[in-house]
Amino acid sequence: MKRIVWSAICALLMLGCDAESSTDETTETDTSSLSGQFGNTEDSTILLDEPSIPDPVDFGIVIEEKNTDLTEDAYRVFFNQFIPEGCSNESPCPLLVLVADKDASGDAFFGEETPRWIAAKSGAIVATYNSPGRGEGARKSTGEEDFNGTVGQDALSDVLNYMIKSPRTNDQVGIISFGYGLVAASGALSRFKSNKLKEVDFLLDVEGPVNRCWATAVPGNAEEGIEADGPGVNEGRCDFDLGPRQEAFPFTLPNNAPAPIICNENAFPLKQSGVTCEDDQWWYEREAKIFLDDIAGNYMRIQMLNDHRQASRWSSLQAIKYVVKSDVDNHVLNNQSPNQPLFTVGDTNCVEQGCYLDFTAEGLGNSLAFPACFDGQCIATENPYSAAFDGFKAFPLEDFAQYVLPVFIEQLWTL
Repeated sequence: MKRIVWSAICALLMLGCDAESSTDETTETDTSSLSGQFGNTEDSTILLDEPSIPDPVDFGIVIEEKNTDLTEDAYRVFFNQFIPEGCSNESPCPLLVLVADKDASGDAFFGEETPRWIAAKSGAIVATYNSPGRGEGARKSTGEEDFNGTVGQDALSDVLNYMIKSPRTNDQVGIISFGYGLVAASGALSRFKSNKLKEVDFLLDVEGPVNRCWATAVPGNAEEGIEADGPGVNEGRCDFDLGPRQEAFPFTLPNNAPAPIICNENAFPLKQSGVTCEDDQWWYEREAKIFLDDIAGNYMRIQMLNDHRQASRWSSLQAIKYVVKSDVDNHVLNNQSPNQPLFTVGDTNCVEQGCYLDFTAEGLGNSLAFPACFDGQCIATENPYSAAFDGFKAFPLEDFAQYVLPVFIEQLWTL
């Protein structure tokens, strides 16, 4: 399987290729009890605006974009559909829904180019959406920012449910989450896997944080008041039994790169929400590990050799650890053979075995440059620890969507 996937990526690039913590019991809790406040019924009311078709970018395929809003009770969630030419009631296409990082709106984080490339290369209808409280101007979804708790998870489930029911989509359905979007994606899939989302075939997780310590990890910065770990850091919450603190969040890094700090009150999402890592009830809705051991379908983790924002890759192996406990048919890390318990192999051995993705030789890079979004404006940012990594080279999501992601999507369709 690994050799097939690697060959496919090389062909797509058209370039040559050389070459359980005993104290953590929350994962056993039935997450179906998280009822949420938005989107838990089957009879959502859908309002469709007139199509708004921008000047198309020539991706070798015509994309029809629709501005759509989904309404239930007092809530309105705006989302876009990127529809390849030929997708119709008579000829339905697969469906992919993208989930943005942190508290970014789908409009801002993905823009138009990334979903257009995914739609063009995969032949799937691609949807992006603005979670409650996100978006700009007339496209701001109603409701309050929930930091991907049950309200955000419910909104995603309703967007998916609406799109699944569309006659233009077939029975191939996937979710692709980016970074912190893994919380909303895994939460929605866990809680609604047996009813509203039973048609979802896979979750593709692009470098998402597995627990609160990964979610809050930031480089030390005295000017911003980020100089020491905040309250709540312990082995059970941070999974140090699997990825030791010194390996997962190193105290010292070469070349004067800053040390990662976890659970600091000035880090996302603690600063925005006013909670701490000690607030277990708040985090119960917002840690991917609580949901990953209760999902179904297929799961794939995409992990570059250098993470987009972390100082290590241990979160990817911890994700596999929790998914192994679930009802997934297959779990895969990158282009490795399916269903390997790679968390038992460890990070160092995984580097030696080539577990992680590096497309430097193919002209791309070995790290993704995720957009950082503020007030609706996004700019691509490199990993803040990049000085510590030999041969570091970042490349943007648009290139990831064009050259890399379609190959792994195809692999998931065929598992």
